[in-house]
Amino acid sequence: ILKEYRTMLPKIDKITGKTDLDIKVYGAVKSLDDIKFNLNTFAKGALLFKENTFSIQNIAVEKTNGKINFASDYADVMISATIGNSPLNIQAKIKKCCV
Repeated sequence: ILKEYRTMLPKIDKITGKTDLDIKVYGAVKSLDDIKFNLNTFAKGALLFKENTFSIQNIAVEKTNGKINFASDYADVMISATIGNSPLNIQAKIKKCCV
């Protein structure tokens, strides 16, 4: 599902600030060459933003705080930020669905 997230999100031009990443990768493989995410290897964890500033397509997004919890088949997003003087709040639940 991480590949799908990358295709949905625009490219971040610049980012500054503190971010904590807590990730667990698990599964069963005989060698590193055998790793196939979401088939025999999985990941879950959280990304915590602390007063980050970033720009997307020359739009500055400041005072970004929040958390993204994720696993191989879902992501829960709770982010607050500002664009100029305007507040931005994002709450989302993303789930992988059957094809």
